Amino acid sequence: MVAGGHDDSKRRDHAQFRNADDRWQLRFDAVATRSYAIHATLAGLPDGFIPCRITVDEADATFDDNPDTRVLSTTVDVPAVGEVAVTSCSG
Repeated sequence: MVAGGHDDSKRRDHAQFRNADDRWQLRFDAVATRSYAIHATLAGLPDGFIPCRITVDEADATFDDNPDTRVLSTTVDVPAVGEVAVTSCSG
């Protein structure tokens, strides 16, 4: 229980995806910090989208990018309320 009688035990995790020409973002609003294994196909994005940088709340994260399959892979620790962003080299 927290002040005001709000019960966090029934709160659910949420994620929101946003896409721009040179960047995509996942915003998380979760109950706790979590590790996320992300495997994302880039096949639906323009051919010029080549990932250069992945950040978690502005801090750089490591990733693998397979140009043959256009699949990006990373495992990141994200705070309960945080953002994972992928930025293209063209951006």
